[in-house]
Amino acid sequence: ELFIEKLIENVLLNVDNDWFVVNNIKRDEKQIELSGTDLNGWLDLRITVFGKTQVSGAEGYDVVKGTTGECINHYMMNNAISPTDKNRKLPRLIIKQTSQGKKDDSYMARLQLLSEVVGNLCKNATIGYEISADVENNQFLFKTIVGTDRSVEQNNRPYVIFSPTYGNLLSATYERGNSDLLNAIYATGAGV
Repeated sequence: ELFIEKLIENVLLNVDNDWFVVNNIKRDEKQIELSGTDLNGWLDLRITVFGKTQVSGAEGYDVVKGTTGECINHYMMNNAISPTDKNRKLPRLIIKQTSQGKKDDSYMARLQLLSEVVGNLCKNATIGYEISADVENNQFLFKTIVGTDRSVEQNNRPYVIFSPTYGNLLSATYERGNSDLLNAIYATGAGV
């Protein structure tokens, strides 16, 4: 009840140390149900737009060449961080770290979701990306990541507002995208 006025669409919440963008709210007399995405979901809010055509025959496409990191940074800067149209800027989002990926990469985007463009570039270069919050500096950090599993043993946990531990959530459901993972147990012996 203390934070009920904070439960609105497009607000960012810290739920058990995970940042959450609220996309949808259902209310009744007994409870409020929120659904949304992690900070990476912000990139779903922008499509890639184009300015002057740099390559003949590619009218209407935003064409870029360079390392994978340079290609990703190009699309992030033009469509989310410092776009020509200031209304398209995602507030306080900065590029914190860039992994090179492929040395020679290229992409042609035309009115494509920014998440799809960045995801395709990352997938082809076997790197990943994440957006995290830097609460102390009031910023959101975009990073491309190589070769680090960041899904387990994360210890840097600041104070949270919403948590079943504090009794202010009835329930929580998390869905995470994991691929190429295998958990297996092999048992051998008599009667097994």
